[in-house]
Parts: sequence; structure tokens; C-alpha cells
Amino acid sequence: MKAHRQQGRLIAKGKLNFEKISGYISEVKKFGFKMFAPNINESEEKFIVIYDEQKAVGIRYGLSAIKNVGEISVLEIIQERKKNGNFKSLMDLLKRVNN
Repeated sequence: MKAHRQQGRLIAKGKLNFEKISGYISEVKKFGFKMFAPNINESEEKFIVIYDEQKAVGIRYGLSAIKNVGEISVLEIIQERKKNGNFKSLMDLLKRVNN
């Protein structure tokens, strides 16, 4: 059980390599938690725990864990979103982010 808690912490912190992510996602689902897909308006750089009334219900995929998306792009997306609000469309994203 201790190993599973450690895996959960690693996923939440985003300290994973791409080859191990799918295995950890399977483990998360096996324990009854949801994996939330990446969302340009909700995801952070790393994986984050999603709560429903103080109870952990799942983990949101981190933007930095998407293959071929660079760290600079991820940080720019998050900074722009925090500064000017959620993106309304793909065109809105492309206009607001330089990468």
C-alpha cells in the first residue's frame, strides 16, 4: 500500500517519465480514481489531484506530460490563462500564445 501512495504522489507531482505514465494511470484507475484528460483551461504544468468537497476523486493530466509540448509553451499557456482568463476557442489560444 505504501508503494501505491508513493505512485500517487509522483503522479500528482508530475515526476514521471513518459514510458511509465500509462502504467501509473492504470494503477490510479484500478483504485477507483478517475483520470481527467488534459484541459487547456484547467490543467496545470504537472498532474493535479481533483477534489469533490474535500475528497480526492481523481487526477487531472498535466500539460507538461503531453508528448511534444515543451515546458516553455506550457508555462506560457498557464501564465496567459492566469493573466487574461480561460481560452474561448482554438483561435483564441493561437492569438494569445506565441509558441
